[in-house]
Amino acid sequence: MHQWYPIHAVDTIDKTKPLKTYLLGKELVIWYSESEDKWNVFEDACPHRQGPLSEGRIEEGNLFCSYHGWKFDSEGSCASLPYSKEELRSRHENNCRSRCASFPTRVEHGLLFVFPESGPDSKSIASLTPMTNIRELVPNEEENGEESKSWSYKIPAGVRDFPCSWDTMVENTLDPSHFCSAHHGTLGNRYTDPRYYSQRVVKPFSLDFSSNDPFVVEGDFGTLEFQPPCLVRYTPDNPSMPFGGAMTIATYCVPTRPGWVRPLASVVMKERPPFWWLQKNVQLSEFALEIFMNPITPIWLGHILSSIVLHQDAGILYKQNRNFRRKGYLSEHVEKRKSYHDIAYMPNESDKAVVMFRQWLQKSSDGGDVTYDPTYRDDPIETIDIFDMWNAHTSQCKNCSNAYERLEAVRKAAWATFYGCILVSPVVTTSMNTDTGMDISTSPWATLVLGTTSATVALALEKFNELFRRYEVRHTDDSIIDKLPFF
Repeated sequence: MHQWYPIHAVDTIDKTKPLKTYLLGKELVIWYSESEDKWNVFEDACPHRQGPLSEGRIEEGNLFCSYHGWKFDSEGSCASLPYSKEELRSRHENNCRSRCASFPTRVEHGLLFVFPESGPDSKSIASLTPMTNIRELVPNEEENGEESKSWSYKIPAGVRDFPCSWDTMVENTLDPSHFCSAHHGTLGNRYTDPRYYSQRVVKPFSLDFSSNDPFVVEGDFGTLEFQPPCLVRYTPDNPSMPFGGAMTIATYCVPTRPGWVRPLASVVMKERPPFWWLQKNVQLSEFALEIFMNPITPIWLGHILSSIVLHQDAGILYKQNRNFRRKGYLSEHVEKRKSYHDIAYMPNESDKAVVMFRQWLQKSSDGGDVTYDPTYRDDPIETIDIFDMWNAHTSQCKNCSNAYERLEAVRKAAWATFYGCILVSPVVTTSMNTDTGMDISTSPWATLVLGTTSATVALALEKFNELFRRYEVRHTDDSIIDKLPFF
């Protein structure tokens, strides 16, 4: 647990409201103190009677508990305890039991990191613990402590949670060969792409499990790395993605709670010379990435459209995780417990990185999993919708929730305009006699065009806005494009 973990992308959080999140089975609340320009992470439980602080408010630089009005400053100290007698208030507020459990935080390359230990020594321990950073973005001496100017980055999918274990997501991101079949129609072709792909271990994992040294695998798809505790780096270099080391997908597979993971993926790209697209043999993937990385492209659009690719994995990973647990992987019953390799058959080199990860996990954890908070309990009324977008992402992202509200307003206005055109159409066809004695007939065509256009816009937004709420992918369908709501 002595590690830094990213838990959110700060640019997607509404600074005016507290936000609930999870890490290693701990229920946490994120909130921003404007007066101190500081992000804070507390346990999502008021020390008074354990009310959820994520249901509270942010007022005057303090976190306000909505249950009884207690307030807490950015350090977790009680700033106001309104029910105490005046002569006892200071003593009650300064009592150690009135403090919230707070955790050290840092913001690096757009991500909010938290050190999941609280207490008087947590800050000193956190300061001595190295972070697992994206090395292209780490400041060097030549840049005077600033982020590298030669690399740009973007978090394409924003923040979303998937109903599968963190290790299942890690092996998925260490496995580019699944692009061939699982991402048919977007990143691959299930009928022509699967074939032999070579992989070789360039750097094995360290037996010093207290270090964050990565293991490295190279092959026909490019370079794959896993760096503890949860960072996967994929640097593609193949005919369809010929970036030659100039682009890396860095994904933190964050273990939020048992059976759930939060993949935080950053696309890191080296700056290109002007007019690079005039070079010969430029691939479609290079053009697509350039458009995506362009700052003009709306953030919310990348978040929403990424589900077209991500949800091709969602159903598979959810059921894969359940199958492994059902067959005894990490079983609580020793007599039924099986290792990963007892269940999975992986004879090909294309699985080399996955095999390496499973070996590292088994040796480093002495059991095959991270240590979750033993007090965590599943919500008995929680339902799992694999393809849910609203709860998994949209409602937690200020960019997407704001865009959804605006698009819904446009949709409603378009329908109102359409029905208005229907109501006024008999009126505009009447003749009008002017003082000049000329008869002027107002053509109904303008109303017809306006009404038709409005109805088209409204119907298109009816379909497009579904992507903010839910997007389902079934691999039994012939074409991924056919499943898009606006086709």
